[in-house]
Amino acid sequence: MSLMTEDKRCSGMDSYTGNLQPVRSELVNRIRKQIQDGTYDTDLKMEVCIEKLLHVFQSTASIDEGV
Repeated sequence: MSLMTEDKRCSGMDSYTGNLQPVRSELVNRIRKQIQDGTYDTDLKMEVCIEKLLHVFQSTASIDEGV
């Protein structure tokens, strides 16, 4: 492939890469650290936690009612 052809091919990619947002390094680094520390929370993790707590409370209520 000639350099001229390669240049044309690469310049066509400018329309794709020109629309990219800059990487927010500060945000990425903060999230990476939270993931490493195990402190990064998501809605899914919160839902699972709530479901587990409800299950525990329901189990405890069943036991208390039987007494």
